[in-house]
Amino acid sequence: MTEIHANGCLKADAEALRRIVLARRSARKFISDPIPGGILEEVLAITQRSPTGYNLQGWIAIVVTDPEIKSKLRHAAFNQRQVEEAPAVVVFASDTQIARNFESTASQAIDQGHWSESYAKYLRRIVNAVFGREFFGAANFFRWVGTRTLSLFRPMPMVPFGDAGFAGYGWKQTGLAAQTFMLAASAHGLDTCPMEGFDERWVRKAVGLPRHFSVPLMIPVGLTSELTKLSPRFPPEKTFHSNRYGTAFSGINSLRV
Repeated sequence: MTEIHANGCLKADAEALRRIVLARRSARKFISDPIPGGILEEVLAITQRSPTGYNLQGWIAIVVTDPEIKSKLRHAAFNQRQVEEAPAVVVFASDTQIARNFESTASQAIDQGHWSESYAKYLRRIVNAVFGREFFGAANFFRWVGTRTLSLFRPMPMVPFGDAGFAGYGWKQTGLAAQTFMLAASAHGLDTCPMEGFDERWVRKAVGLPRHFSVPLMIPVGLTSELTKLSPRFPPEKTFHSNRYGTAFSGINSLRV
């Protein structure tokens, strides 16, 4: 009998995921052949199912296939060849003004029966308190100071402050989407290369992003012309801890191919 997990997935799905994760490498060389029709679209559709805080969906992805724009991105990335060699480059960007997404999110969630009106009202207060601000406004500053002070006595939600604070929050959300994208690409036989070595201002300029977007990653995608070895990882006991820092979580085997 086929083993079915509690969430409806099969044991075979877990084994397939292991193969997909181990197949993902950071490709440095690509062939320029176009990605077969429909594959990239399916990968992007899967990517959109990535989780985000409060379901604000505060990230976007710009798929760049235009040779002229790819050339500009390569320049922004200090002349790294994979940017221009790959048939497509996906620029992941986070919106630092995500509070304005809430009403659209709430409307969808209520219409589809995911949220009640009362729950949406409750979340609206939280989102406006945490994210509704000008970057350097006095109200946001005092909220930030207040929560930091109260956190000495009881747990408090994080209140981002300034460009760096809101960009940092957005990068966490966008990183989840980028990882989903890379695993989905791997599952469809594509290679990727997550990149953070670039000048963000030049990337924004190349793809026409407004200043309130921040760019944590861009990912060339296609077929590699050079299969690289699986990069090493630390011993599991260095990475995984049991209950408290310093106590190794035992029984984990390093995965290799």
